[in-house]
Amino acid sequence: MTERNEYLAILESCGADERRWPAEKRARMWRMIETDPDLRAAFEDAQALDTLLDKARIGPVNNALARRLIDSAPRPSPLSRFGEWCFASFWHLAGGAVGMLAFGLLAGTALGPIFAVPDDGAAVQDYALLAVGDGDYLADPVLDGGGQ
Repeated sequence: MTERNEYLAILESCGADERRWPAEKRARMWRMIETDPDLRAAFEDAQALDTLLDKARIGPVNNALARRLIDSAPRPSPLSRFGEWCFASFWHLAGGAVGMLAFGLLAGTALGPIFAVPDDGAAVQDYALLAVGDGDYLADPVLDGGGQ
């Protein structure tokens, strides 16, 4: 941003009152306003706006009118608020249930083959015993159906 554009932005945001300008830029801004016709025009526009704003006065608030306006505003009935709450909570619950169902299906589809017991003729009990035992039961002739 050029210095000129910066000063234009300061005039636009702070107005023509130099007390609102950044202190370190005031002297340079005055010199630029005196020499640059565009800055001079922007300064005069800001002065005119400041004058208009200074003339505009806001009267005291009429509390009775404010109270009448607030009281006349339509209010939702407690029943309609309850209905909105039920409707919103129903959809939140339904969305949560659908989300959990989708996650379960995805997890079952993705992880099912990893944890499935292969069907290679071995009994499920053999896999269970492998998980809890040390595996030497396989050499036991009694468990293998061998001689007694």
